[in-house]
Amino acid sequence: MGKKNLIILLLGVILSIPFSLFAETIVLKSGKQVEGKIIEDAESYIKIETVDGNSVYYNKNTIEAIKLPQSDSLPLPFKTGLIDCLGKGYMLFIPKDISSASPSTFLICLPGWSISAKQDINNWAFYAAKNGFIAVDLDINYDLIRLNSDVDRLYLKISNILTSLAEEYPVLNNKVCIAGTSAGGMMSIALGLRYPNKFLAIGVVSGAKLSFGAENNLKSARGQWFYMAHGLKDKSIHISEFYSTKDQLEKNGAIIEYKVIPEGEHTLSSGAYREVIDWLSKTK
Repeated sequence: MGKKNLIILLLGVILSIPFSLFAETIVLKSGKQVEGKIIEDAESYIKIETVDGNSVYYNKNTIEAIKLPQSDSLPLPFKTGLIDCLGKGYMLFIPKDISSASPSTFLICLPGWSISAKQDINNWAFYAAKNGFIAVDLDINYDLIRLNSDVDRLYLKISNILTSLAEEYPVLNNKVCIAGTSAGGMMSIALGLRYPNKFLAIGVVSGAKLSFGAENNLKSARGQWFYMAHGLKDKSIHISEFYSTKDQLEKNGAIIEYKVIPEGEHTLSSGAYREVIDWLSKTK
């Protein structure tokens, strides 16, 4: 077969790959699922091109989750997309443009109490991928974390996961951010203070409370970077707790940026996650 004919054949194969392999799945709170490619991501809505070529707008308040495409079958040098590693205790999302010439940064994501990594990864994956992060979301049973040694074991688990992934994917040395929601936010603070030289920055969504031994390591806050998003109407972690935590961290030398959402409750919209990740990306 001539070179020209081979190129034409390969092009035909690529064009014959179903559009759905490249499409996101938009899961609405009504239960409806829509496949399409996101072509605009605004503050309050997204615009998608559906598989039949139509353009549709969805208010972000109507969206339950955005499932990004898996790409196991695509001819890429690295396995990308959403990867289920729950047998090892975590979910993984690899950005599609990762390459040896463009290494990534790890973003450790910690879910809230009784929230699985499989549920939580949808909060982070889309914006993490847009900012070039490899998102690693852990399954955590917070009921089993009561002592400092339990926090140490969690950190060791995180460290082992990252070491293993660094052997498979191109990553920047010692470049790790950590972020979490609710109890995951508390744990992110605790790990950041207990291991002050291990994380570039810490993101906290609805979890600004000193717990898991964090109050004993406040002196390690000096020079650490935090971004904290919190709802003014949060009934699980009252806004006064948020300001108390912020003040204690700042008093001990932490550098904090934050946003209080006036109408926000304990569960915040996807915009809060976008802002946390956008800010974290500046620290890489």
